[in-house]
Amino acid sequence: MDLPEIKGQYGQLYGQPLKSDVEKETSGDYRDTLIKIIDKVGEEKPSPKKKKEHDDPINENDEDAVKLHKAMKGPGTKEDVIIEVVTRNSNSQRQTVKKRFTEIYDKNLVETFNNELSGDFREVIQSLMMPPVDLDAYTLNKAMKGPGTNEKALIGVICSKSAAEMNDIKNVYKKEYKKDLESALRSETNGELRDFLVDLVSGKKEKDTKVDQKKAEEDAKKLRG
Repeated sequence: MDLPEIKGQYGQLYGQPLKSDVEKETSGDYRDTLIKIIDKVGEEKPSPKKKKEHDDPINENDEDAVKLHKAMKGPGTKEDVIIEVVTRNSNSQRQTVKKRFTEIYDKNLVETFNNELSGDFREVIQSLMMPPVDLDAYTLNKAMKGPGTNEKALIGVICSKSAAEMNDIKNVYKKEYKKDLESALRSETNGELRDFLVDLVSGKKEKDTKVDQKKAEEDAKKLRG
């Protein structure tokens, strides 16, 4: 599911705009970055440039790769251009843009973002460039990293996945972070919530095909006590 769909479904599920909850639940530069991205979603796609007869055909992904390159070339970074390109494309399209960027400029786009951007803006953009399964694994690791555990983030990812999706996440998690997801959950959570999440991840507790996200969070809150 990509940003425009998430934005629409959030309003239907929770009866209020995603933007209003982001404004209430986040703060500082992180909130400002998310609001910029939310405001950009849904804008019309610019008309493609005309092809030059002597050049290879230029598709939309080539144009976006060129835009991103120009946005980070020279002094200063055009953040609005980056937001426009990243949020306009679906996740699968972003992977193609990433591939074309490397083919055209012989550079890794994510590494270029890492060098040219900073702070929360960099983290959000890098997250959006990840394939969905990589982002889920990253979110789980971040939720358990450092002091404290972001239980809501754990619940949000784990309770919304099918068994097959969870297996993919576990494989990526082990590859990227060199440890089992179940072991990490046992170490960083406790009580009935730990048992609940570990059972879901290990496949011992069956899940419905469609998960009521709000109900799952309410059930998990009860387990937390």
